[in-house]
Amino acid sequence: IFFAIVIVLVTLGRQSAIRVSRRHRFKKQAERRLANSFNAYDFVPIAEHTPQAEKKSRAITNQGFFVFLLLTFLVFPSVSTLVFKFYSCKKFRDDDHNVKVLQEDYSIDCRSRKYRRNRIFASLALAAYPIGIPLLYAVLLWRHRKEINPHVNHDHVLSKLALNDEDKNFILTADREFNFCIEILKSHSRKHDERIQHLQFLWEEFEPRCYMFSVIDCVRKLALSGILVFLYPNSSTQIGFATLFSLIFAKIYSHSRPYIEDEDDIIAEIASEQLVIFFFMSLMLHVSNNCDDEDETNQATRVFARQVFTAVLVALIAILIQFILLIIFCLK
Repeated sequence: IFFAIVIVLVTLGRQSAIRVSRRHRFKKQAERRLANSFNAYDFVPIAEHTPQAEKKSRAITNQGFFVFLLLTFLVFPSVSTLVFKFYSCKKFRDDDHNVKVLQEDYSIDCRSRKYRRNRIFASLALAAYPIGIPLLYAVLLWRHRKEINPHVNHDHVLSKLALNDEDKNFILTADREFNFCIEILKSHSRKHDERIQHLQFLWEEFEPRCYMFSVIDCVRKLALSGILVFLYPNSSTQIGFATLFSLIFAKIYSHSRPYIEDEDDIIAEIASEQLVIFFFMSLMLHVSNNCDDEDETNQATRVFARQVFTAVLVALIAILIQFILLIIFCLK
């Protein structure tokens, strides 16, 4: 059964790689044609001669903003999870009264005066990191949405391609290919727009139509890290929600394909699917280790024993590596 599954996955991967390869070749050919005939000033209303001092000042501003956005990107997951853990308390029954302690440290009483004082700083951190950073990204991208995702006239795209009438009709009927051409022109346009270069860290990797995907990625990190702190810690319910969240975001990545490079889309999709498999296997292991029925525990242990789990995990990793190499080979 295992080798049959391997053969089916490799066959499906080869067929998918061939389809991706055809789309990738068309995209690269269209990109070369459009790049050769592209003029930035057809889209971006910027003066041809910018003073040298203004260019240096703008470059320094762009570098400073890049460092700031990079720092927010790096600290966002860890600090957000730490802030959420501060609000995660657990109740215990002690004689005649209830005791409420911090989930991370049972020596901290959630009803003490010191904890309430520190809640003020935690509230400020909650507003600054888990809420503030995605909101900052959303506001910056929304304010410059017309420059990041500029409008492109369809007739202008066809004129840039320099095709005959038959090819133009084919491009118009092939909606996906035509959208590729539009996205290529939009990408070239925003690269030459000095008004949005300070936000390049947020939109550079994504297609113009998915210019808000940095915010979605922040939501994904919150869902798979910080929010799980409140969902019945150390229980199968928590792992079940983690599996559900990872499945939802895997579908989002698979459907939207937000990255400019096809290889990035493939790697992101495979990584999301690996996360789903990881949480599913973790859920099965947790259930098998916490089952009350001895007979059922023995049966679950045979299926999800450590040796079997390791062998299946290594096999899945090998299949995914082969799948990635196959697709990259077809793209080249």
